[in-house]
Amino acid sequence: MKNSIFKILFINLITHSMVVPCVMAKDVVDTLIDSNKVTETEYITHYNESQAVTSAQNLIQKHKGTRLEPELRHRLADLYVRMSKTRNFLDQVLRKKGKDLSTEFESIPQKQRILKNAIIELQTIEKTFPKYSKMDEIFYTMGMTYMKLGQVDLAERPFLNLVNRFKNSPLVQDSNLSLAEVYYHQKNYKNSEIYFSKLTIDESHNAQAYSIYKRGWTRYYQSKFQTAFQDMKSAYSLSLTKKTGFNVSTEVMKDLPLFTSEVFKGDQVFAQLSQFIKDQKVMDSTLDDHAKVFAERSDYKDEIAVLNVILKRSKTTPQKFEILSRLFVSYENDNNLVVASNYYELAHKLVNQKIDETAKEEFLVHGRNLVKNSYKEWAKADDKAKKRIDVKSILKIGDMAHTTMSDNDAQKPKFINLLAELHFGTNSFVKASVYFEMASDVSKVATESHDLLHSSIVANESAVVNDKWTNDKVLRQRHLVQKYDTKFPTGKHSLDVLYKFARVEEKFGKQPLALATFRRLGSQYPDTIKGKDSQDFVIKIYEKNKDYSAVNVYLGEIIPKTKDVSRLGVLKPIFDNSFFLMAETNEKKGSFRAAIVNYKNYLSKSFLKLKLTEASWNIAINYKKAGLKKNAADAYLAFYKNNPKHTNSKLALTESLSLYEKISNYPQIETVAMILESISSPPESFKWAYSVARVNIKNKKFKESETKFYKLVQIPDQKLNTEVHQFLFDHVEKLKVGFKDNALRILQTGQEPFKSEAVIRVGVDLLDQKKEKESRTKFLAVLNSNGSLAESKAKASIFLAEMDVDKLKLSRSQAALGFNGTVKFIESTMAKSAPLIDGLQNVLKFGHDESSIRALIKLTRLYLDLGMVMGSIVVNDKPDLKLGIERELRNLKSTLRSSFYESYESSLNIMAKNSKLKSKYGSRIRKIKQEFEVFYNQNNVAMRGNL
Repeated sequence: MKNSIFKILFINLITHSMVVPCVMAKDVVDTLIDSNKVTETEYITHYNESQAVTSAQNLIQKHKGTRLEPELRHRLADLYVRMSKTRNFLDQVLRKKGKDLSTEFESIPQKQRILKNAIIELQTIEKTFPKYSKMDEIFYTMGMTYMKLGQVDLAERPFLNLVNRFKNSPLVQDSNLSLAEVYYHQKNYKNSEIYFSKLTIDESHNAQAYSIYKRGWTRYYQSKFQTAFQDMKSAYSLSLTKKTGFNVSTEVMKDLPLFTSEVFKGDQVFAQLSQFIKDQKVMDSTLDDHAKVFAERSDYKDEIAVLNVILKRSKTTPQKFEILSRLFVSYENDNNLVVASNYYELAHKLVNQKIDETAKEEFLVHGRNLVKNSYKEWAKADDKAKKRIDVKSILKIGDMAHTTMSDNDAQKPKFINLLAELHFGTNSFVKASVYFEMASDVSKVATESHDLLHSSIVANESAVVNDKWTNDKVLRQRHLVQKYDTKFPTGKHSLDVLYKFARVEEKFGKQPLALATFRRLGSQYPDTIKGKDSQDFVIKIYEKNKDYSAVNVYLGEIIPKTKDVSRLGVLKPIFDNSFFLMAETNEKKGSFRAAIVNYKNYLSKSFLKLKLTEASWNIAINYKKAGLKKNAADAYLAFYKNNPKHTNSKLALTESLSLYEKISNYPQIETVAMILESISSPPESFKWAYSVARVNIKNKKFKESETKFYKLVQIPDQKLNTEVHQFLFDHVEKLKVGFKDNALRILQTGQEPFKSEAVIRVGVDLLDQKKEKESRTKFLAVLNSNGSLAESKAKASIFLAEMDVDKLKLSRSQAALGFNGTVKFIESTMAKSAPLIDGLQNVLKFGHDESSIRALIKLTRLYLDLGMVMGSIVVNDKPDLKLGIERELRNLKSTLRSSFYESYESSLNIMAKNSKLKSKYGSRIRKIKQEFEVFYNQNNVAMRGNL
């Protein structure tokens, strides 16, 4: 039907598609194009319409001026309108199929021209035939044609003529609708509202819902937001309930957010929409549109309220991710970075799920851009402004944002670096260190990677408070420095980095690591301040560990590389002293041979040679401690020869002499002793002369020794003099082969008591040689000497007494004797014995125990022998004479018996005080006593006393 509402809407939508979002004419055409049959029909129609125009034009000419002319012109105008539609359709078909316009239709006028032809015909009817019966249709078609031509303002007059002059025309409402659109186009929203209102109450009109919808827009533009919202609400509900007419529900849902946002807050939206939107999908869609509108209006709090509703309604991961992402942006826009970062975190947890890649990338890029822009703002801000920036939340986002960046992303190092800078600038040094390292790892530029790794080290150092390194900081520093050293062994910060590292390790970490690093720096940079400090630390560590050998080896390497003279002045003394410290350490451990090596190395390797004498001395000492007597003695002697004026020179000789004596190296003993004698003055020189004399004996140089001893026995040093005499006497006493005779000769010229003892020994030797006369002369010389000691006199007297006793020959009576013969025999026997008894008794006077024992033994023996002699006498004479003499004999034997026991008991008393004498002489005295007892028992003589 030519006058159908569809035709009106179709024209309106084409005309106003930029103003009111609705179904496009192209959509209708596309639907028709999809049907090949319709397309084919339109081609035929187009051809027939062209034929019809030609026929109409011919008829007009034929019936010009008749009553048929207006009808024919009306028909021709309609044909032109129809032709424009058909032509439009065909052009779109060809365009859609990618073809040029067919040459078959080149002669057909353009659409605009066709429509203008229609206007001409309609205007001709209006002017020429004003009373034409179908003038309402003429005005309507004219208005619609103007609108199709885009001359909307010109359409107002014909539509007004129609509604004002033809109130009963069926085209009035359609014209009211068109007028509403004309005024809408003119932005005359007040008049537009009036004409749309005429249709909103017309339930029979198919455009009722559409009119309500468009009136809502007119009211919106007049800021009548509440009523505008109500119109949208009504248009939507009417479109859903009314089965006929134009359905504007979709358009309402698209436009509704603009209206709602003018009336309600974000937290009110859902409650309002729930009153008339029952379809869940529609609700979800329009809520999303509402959120976007609030965002466009920068009403972020309202947007957030709507998004939170959507989030609660979201059921799938992609939906949740999208809303969380938008919430993150909204809170950011609302300057609430704390909450924004929370939503970023929630969204970020879903980035590895199955979500839209584009949305994911937008989210990630936005997060990174936020961090970048915030960093730029922070970097250029002053300290006061920086405090107002929520760096903590920015870092929270950044901490997650970088994790999704590919290592191949050229921006990754820079992004991670700015995170590191932010952490560092906010004193979050631990994380800054981690990020700097991370940025270094992903950087493809060597210099950049180097600088970033160095920054990581610096950040870790900055995290240490008051230089109190915790274990985790030490471990972190160790990791970073070793990494730096591996990747950039010649990096520009290498010295500083390694030096600080070594300092930390030395104090808080592993000393071996510190030591190795300091060693390296000291060797690699010997002439820098840190290099010198490193050397000092190496020395300090080794000395602390008492590893002086390591000090020695290290300085042996460093000193040749050192050019600084003043530095050499520091290192060389330490190097030299290390030999002594090594030696001292070895000495304490008892490793004396090792100490000797240390001192010898000092002699050959030291730079300053300041302690050569001390080293030589210590070599000798350690040889001695090591038990290497020969080496020690030689070393002491060498020390003297090299340092004859040293305070220890004489001590060196004495030590050398003592050691040579211990190994019986007599030639060297003699040599050293002679040196000592030559450099010493009396009385000390006597001591060394004595040593020379002694060693001469060992070397069998008896003549030389005897000569020295003749002098030595005369020296005034009483103590040494006694020692010399005792030494000589020992050679006599112990019967030492070789020098005994020499010693005796020397002692006889010496001092008492050795002189007398020597004379006695000579006397004994002469006695052994049966030279009794010479022997007696010697003993008498001692006995008569004023200087001899009692002991010596006792010894001399016992030898003399024993010689006399041994010569005594007592004879027993062989026959009976008379009185006179008996007296004579007794007197003769006693006369022989008396001087001997006196001599033995005199020995006792000197108080020498052994001599006394020997004298008492001789006395007891003599008393026993005399008793036995007296017991052998048989008296044969007159009775009275016999009786008298026998009585005298008994008295004499009794006296001898008493004398025997007196002597015997004296010997017991002496032996009781001296066990050695008891052991030596006890058996002899017991044997005599046994003989005595046997004799007296046989002669009925009473006995007393027991041994």
